[in-house]
Amino acid sequence: MKDRYPFLRISIDIMKILSYLSVGLGIIGALIILFGKTPGSGKLASLGILLMGGFYFLILYLFSEVIRLLFDLDEQQKKIMQIIQAPKREIR
Repeated sequence: MKDRYPFLRISIDIMKILSYLSVGLGIIGALIILFGKTPGSGKLASLGILLMGGFYFLILYLFSEVIRLLFDLDEQQKKIMQIIQAPKREIR
């Protein structure tokens, strides 16, 4: 099963890395805006960046888990099909 769909298996890991990166950048961006010396920005802008980082984290991580779930379902389906199609002994 490891040889099938290598691009999807790599993309699962990439999406998880990107999800953690987005939440990290969201926290860093919110802290920079909140404590930085930029005029005209305030707590609302930092809260917005923090929420968007969390939203991107949720979407990317959820999508990677859905792909992994589909792989697990495919493996379970193959196991069930092997059990169903097992050769039966003939009674003589």
